[in-house]
Amino acid sequence: MGLSLWTSSSPLGEWLVIPGGLGFPPVARAFIPSKKFEDFESEPAIEWRGSVGVTSVRDLAHRSLTILPQSECACEIWADEPTPEPRLFELGTEDGILGYVGEWSSRANVSLSVQRSSDNFPMIYMWGAVRDAAGQDPTDEVGVKLDRRLINGAGLELVRMCFSYTIGPVAQSSTFGEFLDNFQKRALTT
Repeated sequence: MGLSLWTSSSPLGEWLVIPGGLGFPPVARAFIPSKKFEDFESEPAIEWRGSVGVTSVRDLAHRSLTILPQSECACEIWADEPTPEPRLFELGTEDGILGYVGEWSSRANVSLSVQRSSDNFPMIYMWGAVRDAAGQDPTDEVGVKLDRRLINGAGLELVRMCFSYTIGPVAQSSTFGEFLDNFQKRALTT
């Protein structure tokens, strides 16, 4: 039996969705913009239900910085209360994310924006709810937005890595893998 995948198209692009149960949000969804512009708005994104731990945030930053040599990673905490200013990390300094994000576990979201100084916009943008195993919320999401040049290689492996680090993912690994294959094919032909 194949993947139960919903698709919808508009002039802006195409949505791919693994539907949730009745009354539940989608298990995973991806948006593939139809037009390519010289900005990050026209790059594809994929997100799924679940959360990530603090150590995973550090590991994902490290992998992203390895994929994009001479880049820096802006880490930002998002919460319903005042948060510290975003911090910049370079390869070899990403252990600092543990202290920066650690005290916000189970009450914040975090984003990682990875960019080289020669680029006009981030090549990799990740976001997610930061939780410990006991603090999960059914509406938590994790997501990755990639420059199209990264979809056929290391970027897609980064998405797989991010999914493997997800705490309490709603999608099964095999289902998500099939969904990601569909995403890749469609994003590369748009």
